[in-house]
Amino acid sequence: MHNFTFHPGPRLVAGAGEAASLAGKLPDGPCLFVTDQQIVRLGLADSCRAALEAGGKPVVLFDSVEADPSRATLEAAVAAGEAMGVRSVIGFGGGSPMDVAKLAAYLLGSADDLDSIWGVDIAKGQRLPLVLVPGPGSVLYRGLGTVLVGGMAVNSVFTLVLLPTLLRLMERPVAQPAATPDKQPPGEQPVGAV
Repeated sequence: MHNFTFHPGPRLVAGAGEAASLAGKLPDGPCLFVTDQQIVRLGLADSCRAALEAGGKPVVLFDSVEADPSRATLEAAVAAGEAMGVRSVIGFGGGSPMDVAKLAAYLLGSADDLDSIWGVDIAKGQRLPLVLVPGPGSVLYRGLGTVLVGGMAVNSVFTLVLLPTLLRLMERPVAQPAATPDKQPPGEQPVGAV
């Protein structure tokens, strides 16, 4: 993968090892690090967390995000951030940690109540600086897409090329019934006929 930077409004930075440079992109103060227990157990976020700490950004770890996170999970993440006075939020992992991080950054920055922002174009407050680091859960879909497209290609080749060829090879010639004197094609006379 080639490193690149894209500025569509919020800044998008992509590249190997970019997570280690996050400390320089965040404001001073503690950072709420939202992820799940599996990511922590596997050590996938260790280098990013260590780089944040080394860069002077104390990490407030919130690793209680489950698949399809509940309102209680979001509220617990916000409470953890409020208790430690976080100044930024990082979502690390798949879709669930990133979803919790996005809402937590908004609620912590705006001080809005969750019930007051349900609906379209209602959340107008300011959020805390937010960084989303896609991890193994989000990368799964790239591989899944490759498997699906590859499977469809193999299926198409099998159905359109290989299967008809195999059927032709296995086909037995159909025996033609012998011609009888009373059923001769027009213009042909049976042998011995006058």
